[in-house]
Amino acid sequence: MIYRVAIGAFLSSTDVATDMYVIFTYYQSTELISQANILLAMIATNLFVQVSERKNKAAQAPLVPKTTRWGRICSKTNDIAYFH
Repeated sequence: MIYRVAIGAFLSSTDVATDMYVIFTYYQSTELISQANILLAMIATNLFVQVSERKNKAAQAPLVPKTTRWGRICSKTNDIAYFH
């Protein structure tokens, strides 16, 4: 599990770095300034949608998860985790 998180964080960081490089490069060219603005607007919109979805999910989630007698967590997303 920790490797999956580490790989995901690495890929996400690499994606941010390449996006910043492309936007910076586009702003240096006079012909590509409008494309840089469009790309920046797309990234900002995507970030806004992801953050607002997270806030909605966090507001709907119970503070204390319900557990069954077998130690499974019951949630709205049907995630199951076993306690040991």
